[in-house]
Parts: sequence; structure tokens; C-alpha cells
Amino acid sequence: MKKQFPQILFYGKPFIISLLLLLLFNAGFAQQFTGVIKGTVSDATGFLPGASIIIAGSQTGTAADNKGNYSLKLAPGKYTLVASFTGYTKAEVSIVVTAGNETVKNVTLVTNNLLQQVDVSYGTQSRRDITGSVS
Repeated sequence: MKKQFPQILFYGKPFIISLLLLLLFNAGFAQQFTGVIKGTVSDATGFLPGASIIIAGSQTGTAADNKGNYSLKLAPGKYTLVASFTGYTKAEVSIVVTAGNETVKNVTLVTNNLLQQVDVSYGTQSRRDITGSVS
């Protein structure tokens, strides 16, 4: 007795092959409608590994790699890029992303001098002069 297997919905192999080709075509087509922002985050002495790069007003962001490089894929439009790192002031840069293109934006952060002084109960001291903990 010959076993009969249930037929695959919508005529079997031709349908599955067509579906796979359609999915592959859509994945390649969607990549044409995004842009890439690349760049390096640095200061006066060199690059800043681990610096945060965030698109203002959104949850989209990334961290710089060990050479200070970052990369973000975004839909076309105008954005404000916010770069930050501990001990530095935040930098905001306006960018325009176009579909299928790479935009390079290098960001240089400046040291935040406010972190160099500490207020203590008997005056203000430089951070490097304090040897113990400050509460």
C-alpha cells in the first residue's frame, strides 16, 4: 500500500519557490531605502572608545568601538546626533540622511571643566588635590 502525504497548500514546490524568491527580493529592496551614518568620536588627544551616540528624541543609538568608530542605519530624513562621554560636554550635530548613501560625521568632544572642581564644606578645591572620599 502506498502512503499518501497531504498536499502542501497552494500547489507544492512552485509556490514555495515563488514565496522564497519574493522574500529575498523584498529584503534587498528594503535596504535601498535606508542610509548609513558613520564616523569617529574623539577629543583633543585621540579617539574615545565607548562614547554614546544617540539620535535626539528617539531610542536609537550605539556606542563607539575601541577605535572610536560608530555606525547607524536610519531611514532618510533630518536628525540631530548627540554624542556624549563621561567627563565631556555633550555635542549635538545636525545631519541629513539620504537613501542608499553613507554620511560621515566625525564628532570632537570637549572636556567638561565643571568636573575638575569639588565643593567641600570649607571652600572649593581642585579634584586632583583631594585624596580621600568626598560626601
